Amino acid sequence: MEGAGGGNSLPSTSGADAVKRRVSYFYDPDVGNYYYGLGHPMKPHRIPRPRSRPLRLHTDDYVAFLQSAKPETLTNPCVARRFNITDDCPVFYRLFEFCQTYTGASVDAAKELNRCNADIVINWSGGLHHAKRSEASGFCYVNDIVLAILKLLENHDRVLYVDIDIHHGDGVEEAFLTTDRVMTVSFHKFGEYFPGTGHILDNGYGKGKYYAVNVPLNDGIDDESYHYLFKPIIAKVMEVFNLMLWCFNVTGVALHVEVNDKMPDHEYLGYYGPDYNIHVATSNMENKNSRKSLDDIKAKILDNLSKLQHAPSVQFQEWPTDMELDEEDENQEETNEDLNSDTDKLP
Repeated sequence: MEGAGGGNSLPSTSGADAVKRRVSYFYDPDVGNYYYGLGHPMKPHRIPRPRSRPLRLHTDDYVAFLQSAKPETLTNPCVARRFNITDDCPVFYRLFEFCQTYTGASVDAAKELNRCNADIVINWSGGLHHAKRSEASGFCYVNDIVLAILKLLENHDRVLYVDIDIHHGDGVEEAFLTTDRVMTVSFHKFGEYFPGTGHILDNGYGKGKYYAVNVPLNDGIDDESYHYLFKPIIAKVMEVFNLMLWCFNVTGVALHVEVNDKMPDHEYLGYYGPDYNIHVATSNMENKNSRKSLDDIKAKILDNLSKLQHAPSVQFQEWPTDMELDEEDENQEETNEDLNSDTDKLP
């Protein structure tokens, strides 16, 4: 882990002055050695070093498959279908090591927060939110987000997960669909678009009713329209979930650094052509999100959130039973904290 000390956040939503934040950033210089295959859009060039942790989420047979899978040995089409191995989620060399790398970094990042060693943690290689308990999906093999949230729940009564990726965060929502300890909020493109989930009426089950918040959007959403939904919805989430939100950071804001738009010279510079800029130019795509549709979405979600009168009263150990920690492995984790990562095992 490379620790970046200090950095000022933006002012809080409560109007207080910005405070000094401790930021930890996870990175491994060996990032270019993971290769999904020729022409695949996933290019994992921002990966931390391997630090796997024995938290339980994925099924044993799926993890065993990831451990042993190699391109030349994957000859059984039934096995490929079983674990959803497709062109989007191919088997490539060092696949399991890749999963250990990004997953271990997210879990370690959560531990930094639990131990109060950092206020902000950054793992740009993580966020593989489509992976399910027993199958890969959408370029994602192991769901590092779920594992990091489970780690946070060891020290915190509740966790808020906000997903602003263009795709619905289906794997994370599915994992916590029945609990009131985790609220998942996803702003995403909806319709004939992968993964096809995240309808506004999908809002959780049982104790988790209304703790899954889905904000479905059409093509062409612009900044003004996005803010029109994001600000009141997140404000209401913070109110009913009894959390204080300072701001949503990216790296430059977290470190109080103005990032130059021109990509600096580095060994992966060729992937950023032809303009080699960090910021993406604004599209002239038509905004198909009418003000009425935005008002309808906002009204429906705020109404659902208003049904949650108070933050959940929860027992510390309560979460879905199929995601329990393996206590023996967890104790071993603390004992072997500094062992070489090659001896570690995923869930």
